[in-house]
Order: sequence, then C-alpha cells, then structure tokens
Amino acid sequence: MEAGGVVAQWLIASYHRCCERAGGIAPASTPYTLRHNFATRTLMRWVEEGKDIEAWLPYLAAYMGHQKYSSTAWYVHLLPERLAATGAAGIIPAVTP
Repeated sequence: MEAGGVVAQWLIASYHRCCERAGGIAPASTPYTLRHNFATRTLMRWVEEGKDIEAWLPYLAAYMGHQKYSSTAWYVHLLPERLAATGAAGIIPAVTP
C-alpha cells in the first residue's frame, strides 16, 4: 500500500472517531462527502445570490486547492436545473469518466 493510502485511511478513521465522540453525528459521512457538500452548497448559494458562476469558480478552485479548473467545474454539472433557471447553463462543462 502506498503512503497516500495509509494517510487516507488514518484521516477517515480519525474523522469517524471524532464523529463518535461528538455523539454519533453524520455516521455515513466522510471527509470527501463534507468537501463535496461544501462545493455544491457554495455553488447553489452563489446561483441563488445571482453571482456570475463563471467569474467566481476560480475562487472556489483556489479555496479547494484544485490544480485544474475542470476539477472544480465538475461540481457545476450537479446544478443543471438551477443554472438553467439563471441562464448560466452554457458554462456546464462536459464531464467524461
């Protein structure tokens, strides 16, 4: 197993211990799901506030530590109905597996 895998296992185990000590909150969550939730909720809030998603996405990318724009732009595809309602649907990037 490579070092990154050991660190990831330690992080997830530590996270679950913290959840248990906090009274069993969010038992099915992981650090990744919290990160994913943060990104999508931030984008939804910006859409609701009428912000220009294309202009603000680089800020989210920098905050999340993404090296590539496409890593952050991937989250935009989760909001097609909200983006279509604002006229911003044209910025939804193609997502390839």
